[in-house]
Amino acid sequence: MRTLTSALAALLALAAPAVAQDATPAATPAAPPAAAPASVPTDLRGTRYCEVIPVYRDGLSFRLEVYNTLGRNDCPPAVWTAIDPKKLAKELGADEVVMNGPRFWVMDRIIPAGATKDGATRSFDGLEATQRATLTLPFRDIVFGSRPYSVKTINRETTYVYDAGKPVYEITDDTGQVYVMQTFAEIVDKTLSMDDLAALGSRLTLPGGWRYTTRVLDAEMRLTASGEAFLIQDELQNSYQRRN
Repeated sequence: MRTLTSALAALLALAAPAVAQDATPAATPAAPPAAAPASVPTDLRGTRYCEVIPVYRDGLSFRLEVYNTLGRNDCPPAVWTAIDPKKLAKELGADEVVMNGPRFWVMDRIIPAGATKDGATRSFDGLEATQRATLTLPFRDIVFGSRPYSVKTINRETTYVYDAGKPVYEITDDTGQVYVMQTFAEIVDKTLSMDDLAALGSRLTLPGGWRYTTRVLDAEMRLTASGEAFLIQDELQNSYQRRN
């Protein structure tokens, strides 16, 4: 059975992109003076980011504080790999620290809706990251929601924009529902790149009747979540959102 950290990391492959630009953070411990406002790239496709997520257990639930490097830095490899999550958890008084990343956006832009507010920016052993959200997850969601190809519902209001003339990577399930890749990860396969995505289907163990395809868009495509988004991940922790 996977450890708590592994299960949380897998589940956050779905949840974290959901809150990267659209969440309201809760109160956090005292932090250094506020940094300058984050500068989020206008063209997200291929943008690298990472998340540092302290986890605090509360009975049968877990509280997760999501800190994201988007707009602060591109998660420098030397800094990222030097972080010791066990040591950091002890310093923060957390039960675990989940290192979610590196990840790369596959859409071109995000249009957030509703209230969006960044929390404090902190430095984790030299890696600056801004708090984007606080999540509370029941233990059952961590155990069952982290399985590859299981559908997870995330509360958010966002529109993902994929430009005309750009490729998209899709998984179609056995009922005809189509899920579009939103991020790919260098977590399981640390060498995975954008160039590998067109042929990724040959590496995936899809459920019966499911298929992976790629195509180039003739027109702009928008994936809109108006309160709820339905997501899956593959066994490499790449994440996909159901198409409208």
